[in-house]
Amino acid sequence: MIKTIIASKKMLVLTFICLEFIFAYGKDKLTKIELEKKNPIEYVFNISKDSLYKVIFNQLRIDNTMLWDKAHKYMVLKKLSVLLEQSEENSAFCLMPTTYLGKSWIYFDKKGTPLNYTAWFYLHIKSIDGLHSQITVTTIDSKIVIGKEMIPKPPHFVRKDKTLAVEPSTIEEYEILLEIGKLVGEKGMPPLSLPEKK
Repeated sequence: MIKTIIASKKMLVLTFICLEFIFAYGKDKLTKIELEKKNPIEYVFNISKDSLYKVIFNQLRIDNTMLWDKAHKYMVLKKLSVLLEQSEENSAFCLMPTTYLGKSWIYFDKKGTPLNYTAWFYLHIKSIDGLHSQITVTTIDSKIVIGKEMIPKPPHFVRKDKTLAVEPSTIEEYEILLEIGKLVGEKGMPPLSLPEKK
């Protein structure tokens, strides 16, 4: 019995060592394209804070995400839950990914194929004056999917996505701001900056 337990533990340790090796190997095969010009992650809109909050609450729809406000802070990551709890009334939202947000604009595998990207976003609204308000988009837990991995789930193993934490690009953040700009009829927002195609 004891020998069986020891053998099982050794097998488990070896499995994790192999997974770590595969994980490290995968990172070496990634390519990142740098943006020549970063996109803004905050923007001042020509609309009052309360009006902007209502527009976002009622109309903002971003593909593959769900929008949560302070009243639903327990539905999100703990870090975001704390931010929502600390925020003033009608001043913050969280965008939760329901699946991958889409293909990354800047992270690619060794074949040049864009990798699936996912992240959470915290949207904070600040009043500038009675007619203007600023939104800042903060990215949390941004990851790319670099393959599959086997994890132990007694008595078997299961396959799950193997992810790698990465720096946000500012592209997805500004896409959110541009979408809000469309909803409120904002004029003159700078175009989205994307990486040059190789």
